[in-house]
Amino acid sequence: MAVVAAGAHTVNLPDTVGYSTPDEHAALISRMSYVLGESAVVSVHCHNDLGLATANSLAAVQAGRARWNAPSTESANARATARSKRS
Repeated sequence: MAVVAAGAHTVNLPDTVGYSTPDEHAALISRMSYVLGESAVVSVHCHNDLGLATANSLAAVQAGRARWNAPSTESANARATARSKRS
């Protein structure tokens, strides 16, 4: 992969819209872990728009060598509201 060839040691695969299901997320992490082998660590960060952030994060860890960044437990509406208050 180009990012590993450029020197990356971690490949982050976020679900920033929170629409993955645990099965879909596990399949993605499994494929990426296989492709990367030992050349890089897979990292995930999941948003909770459909209430699946923790389930997707756990599925990713179970599917491969994934490092789990804390899932966002806020909904899209909560994130949008917080952004509008900062403006």
